[in-house]
Amino acid sequence: MRAARDLIHKGWLLANHPLYGNFLPHQMPYRSLALTPRVRSGEHPDGIDPTSLLLIERAQARYYDVDPARMPASLSGREMQDCAFVDVELLRATIESLGGSIESISNPNGSGMA
Repeated sequence: MRAARDLIHKGWLLANHPLYGNFLPHQMPYRSLALTPRVRSGEHPDGIDPTSLLLIERAQARYYDVDPARMPASLSGREMQDCAFVDVELLRATIESLGGSIESISNPNGSGMA
């Protein structure tokens, strides 16, 4: 989320909500974000999309203010794989709406987004 915030400050836009899905921050070890290239010149006077900035800052507050006692016990390898699968499936519609595919992200030599 810090890297996404830094890109937003450089004019990038969030393509998906950082708190999408039906999971609280302490329930999901993965949270993939999609960003689109910089805001067009003149679209926002300071080059920063205020909605993207607000969303990422609120999400960071939710993630970084989680009480460690509420964090799930360490997850097994299979549970981590299940969480990763859910994260990818939640991200799929966003990536496809941008003209890419999940497969192209995991295969940089493929067509679409990489």
